[in-house]
Amino acid sequence: MGWVYLAIAAVLAAVFLRADVQLLDLVFDAQVWWSSAAALVLLGVLIGGWLTGRKTAPANGRWAFWGGSAVVLLALVEYTVEWNARTALGRNETVILSAASAEETAFHVINGENGLYRTRVALGGQAVEVLVDTGASLVLLNANAAAALGIETDNLSFEAELSTPAGPLRVARLTLDELNVGPGIRLTDVPAAVSQSRDHPNLLGASALNLMTSVTIRGNQMTLRKDP
Repeated sequence: MGWVYLAIAAVLAAVFLRADVQLLDLVFDAQVWWSSAAALVLLGVLIGGWLTGRKTAPANGRWAFWGGSAVVLLALVEYTVEWNARTALGRNETVILSAASAEETAFHVINGENGLYRTRVALGGQAVEVLVDTGASLVLLNANAAAALGIETDNLSFEAELSTPAGPLRVARLTLDELNVGPGIRLTDVPAAVSQSRDHPNLLGASALNLMTSVTIRGNQMTLRKDP
């Protein structure tokens, strides 16, 4: 039965020590339940053959051969699946990962005051207070807030006009590359407008709210939700 042991050892060595596959690195963390079970059966057969002596050696040899084959086959199948999953990038394959695997859903709860919901938005590390206005079409900033956020108002062209409850307002339209709402919601490519006026309230309008996954109001709380 010695040749059986040698054959099994040679095949296993070839499988686990191949430099291009490096299956040995996966042994310690792969979930190889079926091949592990087969290995235990094979081990039992070999120990039984050693304990019973030479009279049952031919039968044990056959069991050892088929058991070893099962171990190798199952290990190859399981390791190949795991290896393919781990080395797709190494083979220059296109892999699309869900954003949810890297990021988490963000929530921002705003407590209302007299029916008004105020929060803070940040741009470039600077923050200003805004009023959440579901009726406003854009994120609207007054001149002071725009300057505080690092927007160079001198280079803006105030040629557009917005209708407000107080009357028409001359504004400059722009797109904010990034806008952080509250402590954890990040929006990108947000349409906005800046006015020359320095005293009207800053508004968080539909151009930002439409980028949220949901905006809900329950009781005196508004919850902004942004999925990855």
